[in-house]
Amino acid sequence: IVARAAERFHVTYPLASDEGEGVSSSYQVFALPTMVVIDRKGVVKEVAISDTEAVDAAVASALKGK
Repeated sequence: IVARAAERFHVTYPLASDEGEGVSSSYQVFALPTMVVIDRKGVVKEVAISDTEAVDAAVASALKGK
């Protein structure tokens, strides 16, 4: 499902699915879709509920190393 969504929405960054809900619980995700951008050091950079523009900006910033 995640792979199909990434293809449909032309997402070029890695996505993950939380079928066991362990990650959702850890990050206190209560609404779907919720997107969490985590940098390579494990720091949460953005949490957005249905705000793809905020997520895209956070991913672009993270990829630039900011």
